Amino acid sequence: MNLAIEEAIPRTVGLGKAPNTVRFWHNSNTIVLGCFQSANLEVNLEACEELGTDIVRRFTGGGAVYHDSGNLNYAISLKRGHPLIPTNDLQLAFQRLSEGTVQGLRSLGVNAEFQPINDIHVNGLKVSGAAG
Repeated sequence: MNLAIEEAIPRTVGLGKAPNTVRFWHNSNTIVLGCFQSANLEVNLEACEELGTDIVRRFTGGGAVYHDSGNLNYAISLKRGHPLIPTNDLQLAFQRLSEGTVQGLRSLGVNAEFQPINDIHVNGLKVSGAAG
């Protein structure tokens, strides 16, 4: 259900039928695949079945990620032409949309930094990624 909502919001925002939106949510134990990935190649299906881990697919690209109730997911949906989003520079768009999270972590004393193309690292280790 969360991924259906995650897809519906940017589509309606993009059509001008909803306002710019920031959404936060939690998932139970779930493997989230990128739209072009194969579950057979990316996931230990037997282990997921044994552990009760759901496998779902998002509508955006990128790699497989594991979600559980301990991580916070967020999505930012902005109308076309929003000043934060350059029209021809995806790298800059990811960086601008990650700045709030990086600054929030830094305000908590965490050594966070944006790493191209779409990741946030803490002490050299990836803690967040973006898809779009």
